[in-house]
Amino acid sequence: MEYDKLNHNQCTSWEDLSMKKKLGIIGGMGPLATAVLFERIIHYTSASVDQEHLRIFIDNNTLIPDRTNFLINKTKDPYPAILSSAIGLKDLGADMLIMPCNTAHYCYSTLQKEIGLPIISIIEATIEVIIKHPHLQKGLGLLGTMGLATYPNYISLLNTQQITCLSLDSADQYQISTLIYDIKATGITQSNQEKWQTILASLTKKGWSHFILGCTELALMGHQSPHQERFINSIDCLAKAAITQCGYPIKGDI
Repeated sequence: MEYDKLNHNQCTSWEDLSMKKKLGIIGGMGPLATAVLFERIIHYTSASVDQEHLRIFIDNNTLIPDRTNFLINKTKDPYPAILSSAIGLKDLGADMLIMPCNTAHYCYSTLQKEIGLPIISIIEATIEVIIKHPHLQKGLGLLGTMGLATYPNYISLLNTQQITCLSLDSADQYQISTLIYDIKATGITQSNQEKWQTILASLTKKGWSHFILGCTELALMGHQSPHQERFINSIDCLAKAAITQCGYPIKGDI
């Protein structure tokens, strides 16, 4: 009897869940960030059984060329590979797409028009959180790749909301860029954590109080760092936006 009751309670929600949107993740930029995004979506979804979680298709497309190298050095354009992943996810049945790479959003508008599916912007999702929580705007600064700085991104979009956002000088940008590629190569090591803390301490002395983690490798470091309240983590912001826009409830604050 108890077994039948449990199954009945679960099954009553399946019809509702069948109306939810299926999510596609254009991954591989990088693989670890893709895996962590998937984990954060599971973590933030308010669900009591497996069947109450999102259905997600992931293309861990590690053949997508480096986005920053393209934007800075005019190497191979990643867009055709990004589009190919998007088409594959659409063919699998995805109703909505996300990309866990801030720099890859250089082609966001073009991809949105060409694929014909809603794409949640990691940049817009993060900015929405900053707007909603004014205390995060004090001493706000952006940490990201050199490629991200080549097109309108967080800083210009925040300016339209009368929110000031600090940017890295050339020396700090070099340190951040080096750390990003070190994380891609070796993961979250003790050495990388020490470099990360040194960078944060230096920027704090320059007046930075809150940090937009505008690169998913840096967002991984944010998950490992103390003083979580100082970080606006783009992976977490995207995960929560994906959950709600696919029609599912989240745990805690958006």
